[in-house]
Amino acid sequence: MDWLQRHRLIAIAVILGIGMMSAYALRHVVSYPDRDWLAELSSLKALELGMLISFLVMPILFGLYAHSLLRRAQLPHLTEEIAEHCETEELLNLTTAVFESTDQGVIIIDREHRIVSVNPAFITLTGYTLDEVKGKSLLFLISSRHNEAFYENIWRLLENKGYWKGDIWSIRKNGETYPSWHTISPIYDSDTGKLTHFVSIFSDITPIKRQQANVDLLAYHDPLTSLPNRLLLTERLEHALSVLTRLNTQVALLFFDLDGFKEVNDTLGHTAGDSLLQVVAGRMQSVLRDGDTVARFGGDEFVILTESCESRAGLERVAEKIIEEISQPVLVEGQKIVVETSIGIAIGPADGTDSQTLIQSADKAMYRAKTYKGSHYCFYDETTSPRCQPELVS
Repeated sequence: MDWLQRHRLIAIAVILGIGMMSAYALRHVVSYPDRDWLAELSSLKALELGMLISFLVMPILFGLYAHSLLRRAQLPHLTEEIAEHCETEELLNLTTAVFESTDQGVIIIDREHRIVSVNPAFITLTGYTLDEVKGKSLLFLISSRHNEAFYENIWRLLENKGYWKGDIWSIRKNGETYPSWHTISPIYDSDTGKLTHFVSIFSDITPIKRQQANVDLLAYHDPLTSLPNRLLLTERLEHALSVLTRLNTQVALLFFDLDGFKEVNDTLGHTAGDSLLQVVAGRMQSVLRDGDTVARFGGDEFVILTESCESRAGLERVAEKIIEEISQPVLVEGQKIVVETSIGIAIGPADGTDSQTLIQSADKAMYRAKTYKGSHYCFYDETTSPRCQPELVS
């Protein structure tokens, strides 16, 4: 039956030829009813016999020719279908190769946010096999650094924007947390247009985060003492000043340098001077309260930012502590070094409502304190004379 379906034109032609030949023979016999029809058929002339055979052969030849024309007409369409099939298969093979060979992790997720499939890179990055994660929520792979609201926000943005990109702190099978960059996109059925799955492509960005941390450290910290530098201090001061009115609070700057530092550099060398600065920076950490910042402003100058200034008496105690710590001898390369300090104190917003003005006010107060011998501190608003307390003089 399959052969007849594929070659029906030829079959019809054969049947037609046999019918025509039979009709011609029957007509010849009927014309001579009194004669033996077998004898009549055997007595056919060559021309008549040729005509009889042609009735059989010609339809068959015509059927073959028509079948050939039909096949030629169908061949281009058939060739397009074959090419499309081959192209689809090639694309599928290419997609599979990319899925298997990429060094980025790939997670296929169903509409209920359950893991359906993962690629080999996922196993390498996380340590989990497909059997261990299949059917589990994507939340299973997210570190506790993110709460459930963070997770829900991802799917809300997916619905609104059609994709989500961002950092996720993920967790490996061994419990290690690491930063990863995820791109999550929906997958729709090509025929119905309905959402069927999500695909998350991610990579471990630990090296990038580490490099970024190093860049931030160099940009915002002093390389010698590791303290915040002038840039970071200014940013924190500007932020503190921006919320003064709303919080009804005050901020204060204590600007100080090391009296006698130049002599240390000149007599013992810059290596000794650097060691002294490092010791002072370490001692200043003990002076700080929660929320305070100590920064190396430049050279031998330091600044302490207090974002919660409660009283002048509290600032005086901080200044006294600075003088006490700096006045302690420092042993550098076998030699004992003793230096003093002068401290200028400015309070915002009274002494300045912007960072530059407040820093200048503290700097002016420091130079006023330098007019007195020994370690002193001075408030900017003390216009007549600095507050000099005999017990502070070393």
